[in-house]
Amino acid sequence: MQLMKAVLISSTMFMAMALSAHAAESSKKKGYRDNPNIFEVLGQKTLDTAQDAANAVDRGTQKGIAKVKPKVAETWHETKTYSEEQTEIAKENSQKAAATVNRKWKQAKASVLGDPNSPPAPIESHPLSQSSTTPAQNEQLN
Repeated sequence: MQLMKAVLISSTMFMAMALSAHAAESSKKKGYRDNPNIFEVLGQKTLDTAQDAANAVDRGTQKGIAKVKPKVAETWHETKTYSEEQTEIAKENSQKAAATVNRKWKQAKASVLGDPNSPPAPIESHPLSQSSTTPAQNEQLN
């Protein structure tokens, strides 16, 4: 594995040096010699074409980025604002829900255990032989 890495690094360095030397040499001479090699001409034309294509792609990319960047920034700002608004609404709703749950809990507790602030129900005692209903209630029952 390390041998593979070493070969890869060394070949990359060799290619970088060769390309930089070729670029320096081709930049020195603008034209061809009196009798250039066909491969030199093809290599130079290929290099020029590749460089022109790379420059065209770069210009196109820069134009595309310039067009898209404001829209992306605006969308990001709107998304951030919307998220903040929704967070605030959710916070308010959770506080309301907590207050409602607390109130309902107290009401349920008071109905089961009784309200500690109210006086206890009066206890009436009657002898067992006496009826627990009043005479008016007896008349209504008959």
